[in-house]
Amino acid sequence: MATIKKRTNKRFTAEIRIGGQYKSKTFDTKIQAMAWAAEAEQTLSPDGLVEGKTLGDLFDRYRDDITPSKKSHRTEHNRLNKFLREPLALMPIADVKQTHFDAWIETSLTRIKSSSVNRDLNLLSAVYEQGKRWRWAIANPIRGIRRPKNPHPRDRRISDTEIERILDSLGFDGQTIAVRRDIIAVAFLFALETAMRQGEIWGLSNF
Repeated sequence: MATIKKRTNKRFTAEIRIGGQYKSKTFDTKIQAMAWAAEAEQTLSPDGLVEGKTLGDLFDRYRDDITPSKKSHRTEHNRLNKFLREPLALMPIADVKQTHFDAWIETSLTRIKSSSVNRDLNLLSAVYEQGKRWRWAIANPIRGIRRPKNPHPRDRRISDTEIERILDSLGFDGQTIAVRRDIIAVAFLFALETAMRQGEIWGLSNF
């Protein structure tokens, strides 16, 4: 319930307490305080959850607040932007169930490999766990979901001919590093020698 208190300076403070959460704000008039209280009450639920947030809102905040601190932030940033284009992003967080992600998995498997779907599920699970800490979500629907089986690992090595074709397409002469394509070529060769992942390579100071 909201409480409106008149201050000694003739201003009005609106206070809200719901489910252990507390909000307050001071205004010049009582009408302003009452209007703010009515709107603010809609953002708090009895169980302390923040209401009115969509799954897209959660993707946005995670991308802006959490992703930048990760080594693979560029890749994760793009993946979260991809999630924002999914129809699920428009749904209120409280309405999204595990069955919605079951359908998403089925659709995704027609476009990408099962290993990519599982990587996306790992990210979605991390987003939901953070959402629980922010009190935006009460549960993580990715936990316990039936995941697709990963394909058998590949053991084929890239051939010398394929390496040459890639370097030729980048216009790399093996000597000069003048443009971004040259840096990509060097990173490609470095990855072949070290088996390092993209995020690990770009995290090196020399890159």
